[in-house]
Amino acid sequence: MQQHRKEGVAFTKEPFIGDGGPRRIESIQFSMMSGEEIMKAAEVQVYLARYYNGRGVPYEGGLLDPRMSLNG
Repeated sequence: MQQHRKEGVAFTKEPFIGDGGPRRIESIQFSMMSGEEIMKAAEVQVYLARYYNGRGVPYEGGLLDPRMSLNG
């Protein structure tokens, strides 16, 4: 079976079988973004015609700038 390892996580095609049983969320917190925060997050200037640096990390200001992601 083909495996890939990245940052201590093993990626396989085998199904995940959890061993800890169901987990309970202790708390969750929601908040509103201010108008200034929304405007700051809404625009990213792309000025590099590159995808990744030598370590495989997207360039900030590049075509895959992490700030354009849904995760961050």
